[in-house]
Amino acid sequence: MEKIKIDKDIKISERSSVTVTEEIPEENSASAMTVSDHADRKDRNLSGCKYTVYDPGPYEIVAQMGEQALTDAQLLAVILRTGTDKTDATGLAKEILSICDPDRGLSGLNKLSVLDMTGIYGIGKVKAAQLRCVCEIARRMGKRTDIKKADFSGPETIADHYMYDLAHLDKERVIAVLLDTRCRFIRDITLSVGGSDFAFINPRDVFCEVLKTGAAAFVLLHNHPSGDPSPSAADMTMTAKIAEGAKLLGVRFLDHIVIGFNCFVSMKAEGIIR
Repeated sequence: MEKIKIDKDIKISERSSVTVTEEIPEENSASAMTVSDHADRKDRNLSGCKYTVYDPGPYEIVAQMGEQALTDAQLLAVILRTGTDKTDATGLAKEILSICDPDRGLSGLNKLSVLDMTGIYGIGKVKAAQLRCVCEIARRMGKRTDIKKADFSGPETIADHYMYDLAHLDKERVIAVLLDTRCRFIRDITLSVGGSDFAFINPRDVFCEVLKTGAAAFVLLHNHPSGDPSPSAADMTMTAKIAEGAKLLGVRFLDHIVIGFNCFVSMKAEGIIR
């Protein structure tokens, strides 16, 4: 078996040093080593060694350990494929993540526009479009495909369906979900788009849509861009007005759900809607 020789200097004292030749079988060379072999080599690496330990790339890690072993930057690097003359694809991915909300990790990509991304050296319109499409794929994968068969009588099902749509928005958005007598989905409609911490809705607009559709029940949802789903005083006041109007019209107002970052609050469960 052919062997590869690696020379390294190991410092013995302030006045002397010794050169050691380590023989490594060819199958354990950089081109054939597994990820665990790389870790072993790093563990055995001594201060002052002349050789540089080979770091496996994302594709090698996926092949040997699975995609779950990749870091966020390495996952993005697989999508980007190439870097620039200054850095590789992983380095470019780290630059993208550096402008995302650090508390949201990869989810922060949802808040980056094409313009935000193309401001980074090495990210053109094509790469930016690829990343936006990845976000859209994730959004669609997170939604139910059989929505018309779902039972929307409980807040968990409703929040789960709309979580990805609302949790990453920069502005508050109010949505009415219209349901039949069995709490099955009829349609949803956006009632209002506000600012980063407010959204105005007129109860009349809510009930016009309910009556026009012939819905027997409805649920309201809106998001808090801050990530905290705790209802504000204004949220509770508006909810009370709509609940009062629903009783007069004989329509069931099932819930008002506030969406935060991967969490939600049900005003029905909190006792705000009775």
